[in-house]
Amino acid sequence: MDRITFLCSKESLQDFYSAYPKYRDLPQFPLLGRSNVGKSSLINHLFHSKKMAKTAKRPGKTALLQFFLTPWGIFIDLPGYGFAKISKKTRAMWDKSARSVLENNPQIEFALFLLDIRRELSPDDEEMLAWMQNNELAFLTLFTKMDKLTLSQRKERIRFLQNQLQISLFIPYSIHESSGKKQLLYRLRHGIIT
Repeated sequence: MDRITFLCSKESLQDFYSAYPKYRDLPQFPLLGRSNVGKSSLINHLFHSKKMAKTAKRPGKTALLQFFLTPWGIFIDLPGYGFAKISKKTRAMWDKSARSVLENNPQIEFALFLLDIRRELSPDDEEMLAWMQNNELAFLTLFTKMDKLTLSQRKERIRFLQNQLQISLFIPYSIHESSGKKQLLYRLRHGIIT
């Protein structure tokens, strides 16, 4: 069984390297997405754990970078963006934390970009997508909460988002139906380029 270990919560990638220098050369997989998109739930589902990654009932509660050791490298759960009810100071800290991970980081294998299949792209989603594309950051898109839609609605939303995002590689994911898990594990083991 694939195992995961929670390592620490830190404000920056450099803080993580200071605490765990032996892991600085491992591949990294940042998890990106708006608040309440399901990043923590994805980690828990992927590794058969209910409590490994803390899920917040109130969006925007996760304020630090969360680092996890996995068989493929380090998962980095970034604070969810797009939550309005935070101070400018907190938002600036989140931005600084995200930049410490995403900018000029050769250890990133690829990012996991989570989008709620039911929602339209927010300006923050569009900004993140454009940033990854402009900086040639490899990423894999996961459409989360698939079980909230009917089969016909799913097909319609996937077709729409695939066209809007201009992507060919994506995984429809549902925690409650356990769909998409095998595909994601395959990509984590073998990479996103086939």
